[in-house]
Amino acid sequence: AGYGARFLPRVGEIVVIDFFDGNIDRPFVVGRIHEAERHPTQFDQKGQLPDTKKLSGIRSEEVDGKGFNQLRFDDTTGQISAQLQSSHAASQFNLGNLSQ
Repeated sequence: AGYGARFLPRVGEIVVIDFFDGNIDRPFVVGRIHEAERHPTQFDQKGQLPDTKKLSGIRSEEVDGKGFNQLRFDDTTGQISAQLQSSHAASQFNLGNLSQ
């Protein structure tokens, strides 16, 4: 208790379901599937492989709005960095290599 991660699926998202001990009365979400209307998260302007293969993170979207929060990691050799960003007041906190 008090640790871990929680990402509740939003209305309209496609999820993969499994069941505790195979019991259909005990479903849980295993993951989400990207499809044409909801592309994978982009952490740069291009958003194309292979350029983005060293970028990973989490990006949320404001409920009933256009804002977002994100935690982005850049694992480029010799240039690692992390960024915590919110669209609210265009605020962000950057650590590591700041050449981007």
